[in-house]
Amino acid sequence: MKLHEIYHGFEVHEITPLPEQNATLYRLVYQKNGCELVWLKNEEKNKLFSIAFKTVPTDDTGVFHILEHSVLCGSKKYPVKEPFVEMIKSSMNTFLNAITFSDKTVYPIASRNETDFFNLMQVYLDAVFSPAIYENPNIFYQEGWHYDLHDPEEIPSYKGVVFNEMKGAFSSVDQQIERGILRMLFPDTCYGFESGGDPKKIPELSFEQFLSAHRNYYHPSNAKIYVDGQVPFERVLTILDERLSSYEVAPQPQIPYQPPVCSEERVDYYEIGEGEVPDQKAQMVLGKLLCDYTDRKKVFALMVLGDYLTGSNEAPLKRAILQKGLGQDVIFSVMDGIAQPYYQIRVSNTEYDRRDLIKNVLRETARSLLEKGLDQEELNAGIDQLEFRVREGDEPQGLWRNINALSFWLYGGNPAEPLQYDRLFRSLREAVHTTYFEELLRYCLLDEDYRVTLYLLPSKIKGQEDARAEMDALAAKKAAWSHKELENILEQNRRLQAWQSQPDSPEALATLPALPLSEVSPVPEQIPTESLLWGDVPVYYHRVSESGVVHFSLYFSLANCPLEYLGALSFLTRLLGYLPTKRHSVLELQQEMKRSTGFLDYNVVAFPVLGEKDQCKPYFMVTCSALKSRLPDAVILLHEILSDTLFEGEASTSAIHENLLQCQEMIRQSITENGHRYAYMRALSHFSAPAWVKEQTKGFTFYQYLSRFVSDFERQIHEFQRFANWMKETQWVAERMTVSVTADEDYEDLRALPEILKKESMPFQQTR
Repeated sequence: MKLHEIYHGFEVHEITPLPEQNATLYRLVYQKNGCELVWLKNEEKNKLFSIAFKTVPTDDTGVFHILEHSVLCGSKKYPVKEPFVEMIKSSMNTFLNAITFSDKTVYPIASRNETDFFNLMQVYLDAVFSPAIYENPNIFYQEGWHYDLHDPEEIPSYKGVVFNEMKGAFSSVDQQIERGILRMLFPDTCYGFESGGDPKKIPELSFEQFLSAHRNYYHPSNAKIYVDGQVPFERVLTILDERLSSYEVAPQPQIPYQPPVCSEERVDYYEIGEGEVPDQKAQMVLGKLLCDYTDRKKVFALMVLGDYLTGSNEAPLKRAILQKGLGQDVIFSVMDGIAQPYYQIRVSNTEYDRRDLIKNVLRETARSLLEKGLDQEELNAGIDQLEFRVREGDEPQGLWRNINALSFWLYGGNPAEPLQYDRLFRSLREAVHTTYFEELLRYCLLDEDYRVTLYLLPSKIKGQEDARAEMDALAAKKAAWSHKELENILEQNRRLQAWQSQPDSPEALATLPALPLSEVSPVPEQIPTESLLWGDVPVYYHRVSESGVVHFSLYFSLANCPLEYLGALSFLTRLLGYLPTKRHSVLELQQEMKRSTGFLDYNVVAFPVLGEKDQCKPYFMVTCSALKSRLPDAVILLHEILSDTLFEGEASTSAIHENLLQCQEMIRQSITENGHRYAYMRALSHFSAPAWVKEQTKGFTFYQYLSRFVSDFERQIHEFQRFANWMKETQWVAERMTVSVTADEDYEDLRALPEILKKESMPFQQTR
């Protein structure tokens, strides 16, 4: 493929080698209507196709979220009610979904099978450009909203997939914080609106406005198509040419630049349960615009600085807030992936009348840090860990690269820029030796111009008031309907119900492409695995090239662990690395973790026993990823954490209590936002042993354990510390260990693990 040559209507505008990605980026433009296409040519077997549209909300009706759902409810070529669901049944996809962002809607698919890839690609193209929404209003009523009314004497209610989804989302305090800060920071642009839809505003969206949004935004001139991996690109272009050739050029929506806003404070309320105590439940959030999307150095530097300030309970800003009893947690977040990134600092579970004290602590902490200077080793360790995480990415890697490319491309920038890191991280390391990070600290904590502050206060009556307001509004609407309007709504519900209950015809289902069995190998893909012994320790070695990274997991059998201590064990996984050891303070330990590991995590897992649903094999699992050059340090550090963590003493007891309160609050909020998942987990726990273990360690039962621990901390802490020491001294030992390694070669440093963890295993003596 050559620069400025034309292939199937696409002109090649740019060819950029990306050695960091082992790839070449081709940027093409369809001549007839300006549709842009990026192909990241690489050796990735997991092929990805994505089409994204810049969708710029002008209100809170959530029209683009409703469209995201609706276009996947059948199309001209594939007249099936839920092609999305049907395709899953006959596909080998590795990703199949759609995502509504604050300024874009993305439709990605991925598959390792070429036939499957093209099947999914064609279904999605027909869905976005020729959806059934124009012929079938029921799709809008089902996915968006409608008056649910079947008896003319009753008061109607609102129903709709997106309406219900956003009603649940708006019960989340996190969602309310994000929504509130965005409204304050972006009063003049699309980011000030709720792209997902505000339940109070969704019913203002008409069917005609819904169709108009599709006509205006779902056009090739406004599309960004991304292809990643080993694909026959000529065939991709042929399909796209056939699909795009009937469209002329159309205007593209723009996102205006938001000038910095005046400093402002606002108070709002969020719902808490009737039985909850409102004391110390206020949320305080400070936010400020940072830069535009092109200043990646500032965005990444602030991520490093935010971790420096609040990354652990011993980080300086969080420590200062916790020590003075001004809040339960402090989180510093950088929000990027939009035209103008911003940051926010959240103090959780405080009191409204402490707001001035908190602001004083921000100022005092900043001045103190500036006076003595930031710790350069800590900053460099933070940069090391951020670089590891950025380069490692998430699966599917193609989607991660796609979203990153869009963070420039959507706003007119070069899509190759956010896929390159060498120069960026080099400049961050150089900045450590200048005053760059200090100036950034001054901007965030001392420069209070253009900074907004949101206070969310707990309310036991907000939910009731909202529900009553909705009922009153619906009653008023019904009272205003004429007899004919009422009959139309009743008829609309009958039609919707009839459509929903009618199955797809065999002819409609036959239009969907299915992956033939002949295309599917009867043998699963083999990952080369060697079974070894390091002394008496079983080892499974997966020899896969991982670009300079070694991944390994340690599994310690929990056959000795009393079942009633599984909750304590789950909480224990959240303490490792956040308590001091014999050699290091928590701050020093955190610095070592950032420097030596890219990823380090602890978990409780349970594997089923074949054919025995009432049995399982539980393990305490340690997962670690490290650069080859850092592997010796990572092994030494892991040994220190597993063997020398201090669970007793005043400092450790205080740290355990702080972490316990934070963990309980995190799980409480998660239950509030995802109650259905916790209900599912609890129900499933009655049917299999692995599911029961999951409920004890991650479900509502775990939350109950945390709540009992919080309410009776002074008595229970000693038993918990005794249990933690037993785990450390007799369970995290070589004789209970199985090792899994994913790397390209054998590493002597890992072979040292059985020796350094050689301790005697003993059963736990329970107190009575």
